[in-house]
Amino acid sequence: MISRPFIFLLNIQVDLLGDEVDTLLRLLEKIYIALDHYLPVLQHYPGIIEILKLIRKELWGDSAKPVK
Repeated sequence: MISRPFIFLLNIQVDLLGDEVDTLLRLLEKIYIALDHYLPVLQHYPGIIEILKLIRKELWGDSAKPVK
């Protein structure tokens, strides 16, 4: 049987990890916005469009608008 203090500690760790995930997703969204803004220049570099598609899919799923 798992003790209550241990369960409490696990709940705190889960909350902290959730906060970390939220922070990283916000950062990823800012990176996406910056890359999308400079897309006319960056599209000449191989892989940028694919990276934007992967980020968009991770953030908003398949329903997001296509990359220019």
